[in-house]
Amino acid sequence: MDWAGCYFDHFQRFFGEARARQVFRPHSQGSAIQVLAYDGVFPNCLTFASIGLSHYAQEVSGVAEVYFPIDDGWDQASYLLANVLFAMVNSKMEAGWGFTIGIKNIMPQFVDTSQKVAFYFTKARGLPEGFQKVQCDGQVGRVRLAALISQAELDFFRKEGAVKLEALFTEKNVDTTHLARPSCL
Repeated sequence: MDWAGCYFDHFQRFFGEARARQVFRPHSQGSAIQVLAYDGVFPNCLTFASIGLSHYAQEVSGVAEVYFPIDDGWDQASYLLANVLFAMVNSKMEAGWGFTIGIKNIMPQFVDTSQKVAFYFTKARGLPEGFQKVQCDGQVGRVRLAALISQAELDFFRKEGAVKLEALFTEKNVDTTHLARPSCL
């Protein structure tokens, strides 16, 4: 089964042609993760999408890839996303929805300048119906949204959970694609 090809076709169908592509290799043995960049998916953003997390379905308890729309920090976004995904694989974190991964150890200078300390992974949103699932040879894979969050938002998530964090984002009309946004707490 060619999950990479199925996800690539899926992203091309919903996002159009990729503007750029970078390939990242793990420190140990394993498959590479590509990060593609797309223009025009969300206003004033580049949208970065992974191809290759799906090769690690056993490690992350399911077939999934990730997209990450952001309005700034584009020169670091691919590296950041790929390294967070490798951290997920190495820690054997389930690629479900409603979980976080800290980025302080991956890119401390980025954390200092952006005031965002973690990725929050959730269900895909902001895109047409059918985007969340990828069909491939009779199997179904998922697409997850990655969003950067502040320390206060991470603390809230740890105390209250994903459902309440998402409700807070909705209540406060938080645009997680805006890198320089202040914390909603």
